[in-house]
Amino acid sequence: MSLITEDNATNLCEYVIKEYIESNKLAKDITKKTLQQMYNNSSCPKSEILIELINLLKFSKNTQTFLLSLEPEKRKIVLNFPDNLIKILIELSSSDIKYLLNNDVLLTDEIIKFAVEKDGLLLKYVPEDKMTNEIIKFAIKKDSYVLLYVPKNKLTDEIIKFAVETDGRALEYIPDDRKTEEIIKIAVQQNRLALEFVRLSKEKLIELGI
Repeated sequence: MSLITEDNATNLCEYVIKEYIESNKLAKDITKKTLQQMYNNSSCPKSEILIELINLLKFSKNTQTFLLSLEPEKRKIVLNFPDNLIKILIELSSSDIKYLLNNDVLLTDEIIKFAVEKDGLLLKYVPEDKMTNEIIKFAIKKDSYVLLYVPKNKLTDEIIKFAVETDGRALEYIPDDRKTEEIIKIAVQQNRLALEFVRLSKEKLIELGI
C-alpha cells in the first residue's frame, strides 16, 4: 500500500475528522466540542487535530472499532497516513498496532522498527516477508521472548548469537538442536541464570570453562 503525501493526508483527514465529530456518540460532549473548535480554527495545525482525534478514540472500544465504522474509502484515508502521523497513532494507541499490522498497514521498515522498539512482542504480527534481520534484532532488544515468533527460516545463526549476546536468558527460547557449545558459553557468560536452560553435564561445563 503506497503512502500518500502529508499534504494530501492533511486535506483528506479533515473529512474523516468531520465525520467523527458528527457521528461518534461515544465521545464526551466537552471533548467533541473542543475538537469541533479545533476543526473550525483554520490556524490550528492539522497534526494537533489528529492527536485530538486519536485521543477521542479512547472513548470507543478501540481504534479498530472506529476504523471499521468508516466507509471503505474513508478508512483507506486513515490507513494511508504518512509515517509521521502513523507514529502518533502508535504512541497514543499502542494496543491497536496489532490491528494495523494484521491489515498490512504499517509496512514501511521505519514504522515496523518504530513499533517493535516500542513493544518487541509486536513482532508476532509482522508479516514474514517484512521480518528482516534488523527488525528481528530491534524486537529482541526489547524482549528475547520474541524468538518464539521468529520463523525457522529466519532464525539464523546470526540472530541466535545476537539474542544470547543481548540477553543470556534468551537461551530458553532457542531450539535445543541450535544450542551449540559456543552459544551456550556466550549465553552463560552474559547471564549466569542461563544455566537453567543448559542440558550439559557438569564435566562438559567445566570443559567449556563455564
